[in-house]
Amino acid sequence: MSASRRSGTTDELGPDEPEPERDGPEAVDSPDSTGGSGGPDGSDLLAALLDGMDAALCAFDAGGVVTHWNREAERILGWTAAEAVGRHGFAGWAVRSADAEEVERQLMSAMHARGRQVHEFALLTKDGGRVLVRTQSAAVRGPDGEPAGLYCAFSEVHAQIDLERSIALSEALFEDASWGVVLVDADLRPAVVNAHAARALGTGRTAALGRPLGEL
Repeated sequence: MSASRRSGTTDELGPDEPEPERDGPEAVDSPDSTGGSGGPDGSDLLAALLDGMDAALCAFDAGGVVTHWNREAERILGWTAAEAVGRHGFAGWAVRSADAEEVERQLMSAMHARGRQVHEFALLTKDGGRVLVRTQSAAVRGPDGEPAGLYCAFSEVHAQIDLERSIALSEALFEDASWGVVLVDADLRPAVVNAHAARALGTGRTAALGRPLGEL
């Protein structure tokens, strides 16, 4: 099966080959679940930030070795940070051997590209299933401006498609509504303002976003 499928479904079929033994360096024994390095305070803060993300996130160094793996990545694929950190790419554990070369090419290309790169491919779960994910990857640059690694955020394609459809439907309904609609986030700041509301408030739709509601 191609690594660049464009289907919006999760494939529950198991891998077509046995899982090979893990090779590569052992994961660093760290109290945080992401495998981050650095001083205790920095590691704890980084772990909290990554684990609080809604999207799965992993990071690689310039050689393609996994350096970070958050809880959402573990939830989607089943692999823990201890099992993921220290491995070289996804080959031999998180992707089929037949797909590994293409997946690695797509991921590592982000280190030499501008902005984020979006791809879709199938990953293997720890229990032998397969899940189609959509990834967004971008380079992490060192002080000299050269690529020092990359991060990769990913989510299940079917969940991403459902979210995008909901947003598109909401925007279509709000846009043509004959009444003013203002959606407010948990911090009481406008997140969506339709055209009718913008006219009533005497402001632009984007100018109102993020401002305190009382001030607006």
